Amino acid sequence: MVLRSLSLGTYFAGPSDIMAKILIVDDQPEICELLSTLFSSNTMVKTSRSLEEAVLALSQHNFDLVISDLSLKGRNGTEGFELLSHIRSKSPSTEVIIMTGSGTDEIKKNAIRLGAAHFFEKPIDTRSLLSQVNTILGGNHNGG
Repeated sequence: MVLRSLSLGTYFAGPSDIMAKILIVDDQPEICELLSTLFSSNTMVKTSRSLEEAVLALSQHNFDLVISDLSLKGRNGTEGFELLSHIRSKSPSTEVIIMTGSGTDEIKKNAIRLGAAHFFEKPIDTRSLLSQVNTILGGNHNGG
């Protein structure tokens, strides 16, 4: 199989043109819509607005990458870490990016320590996010 890098994502080009699968988890619909639009031309994108929806989606699909807000409405403010722990235990090859609107150095260190591939503070620089996603997906798929 040959890896093709495109401006808005990376995917395998093979007999069935298998696309990378991204799950976006954020309780703000506008963030889900923005990120979904950003990646949808070259990847399969699913959005979830809660920890529970994300866990259900993960049980139904094998995602290459999860981009999750740290804090989801109605919970304790660290649901992204709960999701990250869940992913590490159930699907260790799935990469995770954590994002938050109220990040501290301690939160960033915790995210990386728990296994996040990257950490972004909102508002997110979409160019940096695209670059990081291309790097992650290229690394995940490289070599088969």
